[in-house]
Amino acid sequence: MRLTLSPGGELLVGLEEGLPGRGAYLCPSWGCIEGALKGKTLQRAWRRKPSPPDAAALASTIEEKLSQKVLSLLGMARRAGRLQLGWRAAEGALKKGRACLLLAVGDPPARKVKAFRGLAQKRGVPFALFEREESLRAVLGRKGVRFLALSERGMAEAILTRLRQREALSGPQRSRQCQKVMI
Repeated sequence: MRLTLSPGGELLVGLEEGLPGRGAYLCPSWGCIEGALKGKTLQRAWRRKPSPPDAAALASTIEEKLSQKVLSLLGMARRAGRLQLGWRAAEGALKKGRACLLLAVGDPPARKVKAFRGLAQKRGVPFALFEREESLRAVLGRKGVRFLALSERGMAEAILTRLRQREALSGPQRSRQCQKVMI
């Protein structure tokens, strides 16, 4: 995660894209954000004193960027024909050994999630929840999709990484475990 300061003093957050200007790299976890904002990490990186952003607002911005990246990857997988939509299609991909990741979207029934998670564990395939149903509907061009299977390993790993990073930022018990901060 790279934080840069625009010439106007606005804080910009980037995942992989190269944002212009001096930047500070930090892991997307609550502990890293708090540490960077409390100390002089950002001041040293930018060689000037920024107006201190609110940690919760910054975490929310980072969460949104991570969600957008997940949606982008799912859209690319859909266009590449590597995304199976719906319970039956996802289950079929799993049984044929093509599924690299299973996703439950929105708020599906608990019994279905339990069954889907059980299938994933049985086959040794990662399972994750993604609550952004409305946004996903726009990306897929289809509504009512609750279960997905992704059959592209690289995209599956990238999506899992982004979902884990979001998890480290969200929830009532924000993760204080810092992975790494680099300037």
